[in-house]
Amino acid sequence: MKKIFQGLLIGIANAIPGASGATMAVVFGAYD
Repeated sequence: MKKIFQGLLIGIANAIPGASGATMAVVFGAYD
């Protein structure tokens, strides 16, 4: 469930100019 929530946040971040999904993924620790 946590991964799904992170995915939604990353998807939202991709829709916001200036905030890339990759950056948000690193911030939320999606990538170890």
